[in-house]
Amino acid sequence: MRRSLLLLFAGAPLAYAPAALQGKELYEALYATGWGKDTRVSQGAKLLHTIRNMRRQGAAIDSVLDVGCSHGNVVAELWQSGIVASGVDIARGAADLATSLHKPPHGRASCNGEGRPCFQAASATSLPFRDGAFDAIASSDVLEHVDPSDVRAATAEFARVARNFLVLKIANRPEGSTLSGSRAGVGKFQGRTFKDALHQQGYADRLPTQLHTTVKGNEFWHEEFRRVGFALNRTIPDASWACCAYVLHRIEPYRPSKE
Repeated sequence: MRRSLLLLFAGAPLAYAPAALQGKELYEALYATGWGKDTRVSQGAKLLHTIRNMRRQGAAIDSVLDVGCSHGNVVAELWQSGIVASGVDIARGAADLATSLHKPPHGRASCNGEGRPCFQAASATSLPFRDGAFDAIASSDVLEHVDPSDVRAATAEFARVARNFLVLKIANRPEGSTLSGSRAGVGKFQGRTFKDALHQQGYADRLPTQLHTTVKGNEFWHEEFRRVGFALNRTIPDASWACCAYVLHRIEPYRPSKE
């Protein structure tokens, strides 16, 4: 038996399953099929409402970076509230979509004081801004999509770029229905599920089993952010199935890096 197995392995190359789509490659493929095209849906609406309320209560939030900005609606709404705001998304397709939909106020080409575009492609683990560039970071339904090995890099980047507050919504449960239950929105993919659209692009054997790669409870995230100098300020009420959203505030003084 052992000799037969050895002959079998010696006679034919082993087949390896291709790695599942993830990160930038996954979301570029999704945006190419119309992901984020429905601008009526904004995952950040609760966060936007919270930021406005905090400002009315005297919180020092005059500039905000939206990490995972998708179609850019939150950034555009922040502009309407007189807030300097920019957005980043891991997918270039998302940044391009947001740029095409929203023109910055007063004809400005930059929205961040650094001469950078209002919407950029960037990972949560490598934000293209100086230390303390924004009073707050807003991020809705993003961190649960970060690979577990990248969690600490992402939380460190949030803490580096945000001066005062982190306004976050992070799912605490698996998500596996969007690819098969939602419809693509552009071109030849119109009306197909995202799963079918990805099949059409040649990714049939590389579909992820779910989109949430880091499924953790509040205690996990609060501890990760405490490590980098932020603590819970308040929770943001939301439906139980949409859990969880909250504001974190800096508990250690901001210290800009020496250049």
